[in-house]
Amino acid sequence: VRRVYLSLSKQIRKPDLIIFVDDGSPVPIGPNDLALVKDHKAAPTAIIRLKYNRGPAAARNAGINFAIISLGADPGRTIVFLLDIDCVAPADWIQRGCDAVLVHRPHISNQSMPSEPLIIAGISSGINPASIYTHYNDLFGILNPRIKHCDLDAKQSEKQPLYGPTCNLVVLPGSHNAWKALPRFHKGFREAAQEDLMFCLEAVYA
Repeated sequence: VRRVYLSLSKQIRKPDLIIFVDDGSPVPIGPNDLALVKDHKAAPTAIIRLKYNRGPAAARNAGINFAIISLGADPGRTIVFLLDIDCVAPADWIQRGCDAVLVHRPHISNQSMPSEPLIIAGISSGINPASIYTHYNDLFGILNPRIKHCDLDAKQSEKQPLYGPTCNLVVLPGSHNAWKALPRFHKGFREAAQEDLMFCLEAVYA
């Protein structure tokens, strides 16, 4: 928890809100967990404690919904960043995510123009050079997004996400009621596997 919080406190573009979702852990996140890095004052921090362990899908849904509700009635200009507890965000993580969103939704600063939902997945690399898992990921890119090409017609081809890992995911919920149509993570996935694949696929085919 401290390592993740510290990486978020060093962001070039500061987050408006940091949300930790405690998925019914037997050792709850408490004030002492953040005490060592509070001097950095990364951003206002909220801790959501689920009453019992419901799995990563339900935990992520709780965090997304809390962010949308907390940051204003219009989620069209709310950008949600998903990061796992065993990850470290580079200092330009939030800035690069915002820049990527503006490439696809350049009009989101205009309050009069509605914004459709958007999901962007980033490239991830291992943080422990000595770990076999790190070498495996860096070789095969298992934590990196997968893209498929869909021929929309004879003249046009569009890149669509097939998979985006939740350890490095940016979600623009969309304006007004659009975010309600944005898929949520399927609660049937009680372990950290395949729920992010289903999330992206449902967004593509919704």
